[in-house]
Amino acid sequence: MAPVVLPIPYRDPVVAFAPLADTPMAVLLDSALETAQGRASYIAVDPRRVISAGSSPWADDPFAMLAAALGAKQDPVDIPVPFAGGAIGLFAYELGGALEALPPPKAPMFADEMVVGVYDLIAA
Repeated sequence: MAPVVLPIPYRDPVVAFAPLADTPMAVLLDSALETAQGRASYIAVDPRRVISAGSSPWADDPFAMLAAALGAKQDPVDIPVPFAGGAIGLFAYELGGALEALPPPKAPMFADEMVVGVYDLIAA
């Protein structure tokens, strides 16, 4: 399905995100830098799916789980912002142990070493 783009009036991203800050899996990606496409900030809430991997050893490859959840790569579409939906998440440093042999961490820093939401709705 092609993205639907609806223009919304500009509002400071931090102010717009404040009422959503305590919502589980709410994300603010705030960019203060100008790019070729302009300045872009993104707010995402209510992911369609959440993929997580606890601490090592993992029962399944965390990256394979993520790839399966995202599905086949789709053709790019012409939209006015660089990001119109997809995966946003946290990847702990210790997740590198899924890619190469690393000594085990002394103590896990996070309950899950990977938590990724797949978002269909983005405010940019």
